[in-house]
Amino acid sequence: MITITFIRHGQSEDNPRGIWAGWKDAPLSELVLSQAKALGDHLSTTRIDLIYSSPLLRARQTGEAVQSGQSIPPALITNPHLREQHWGIAEGHPACRHAPLNVTHEEAFKVGIFPRTALLDDDGRFPGGESRNDLVARADIAIKDHGLCIGQLIAALLRYDASADKDVSYEGLRNTAWTRVKVSLNSNCGGDQSAVPNIDFPLDDRTKEAVEFLSGRAMQSKE
Repeated sequence: MITITFIRHGQSEDNPRGIWAGWKDAPLSELVLSQAKALGDHLSTTRIDLIYSSPLLRARQTGEAVQSGQSIPPALITNPHLREQHWGIAEGHPACRHAPLNVTHEEAFKVGIFPRTALLDDDGRFPGGESRNDLVARADIAIKDHGLCIGQLIAALLRYDASADKDVSYEGLRNTAWTRVKVSLNSNCGGDQSAVPNIDFPLDDRTKEAVEFLSGRAMQSKE
């Protein structure tokens, strides 16, 4: 059995600003290193053999904190397929809910307005960016390339299991929160290691956790 722990990166400066930040490598917030260290301490008693990370700084530094918390630090491998959804020309611009009245999305894009309503459809994207379906396809590639965007990665795993609950959502993890998936070969595969689709996913959706730094209480206690 293989246990995979999916971890969201620590808070960057862009997270609370309400801007489109996918591939934009935002500076880390004052809180992020404390979040990451607390996460590393929290997972220090859990043996981790290998860490896969997005190459973006906010993810990589979170991975390094987990790595340094291990008594035997595992290798950390970056994979571009693990990056957040790419928002194209909207990257770095403020996000808004709707376009102005009587203004099409295309007209709004031309004046630097990037509403969330442009992405309601699974194929919706900002110019030069990715749609949700693009992200789904990339998540599948990441799984097949043995790499481990979190909600879509778990969804990609679950697509291999006909008995899994496809209605459970794994999106919306807070910074440094994590969820854990246990993957084992299905007994019906007869020991054939190439039988990737024949696997079981005992998945506990209650194992989402966040360290104390998420609430800010730990930071406030230091002030």
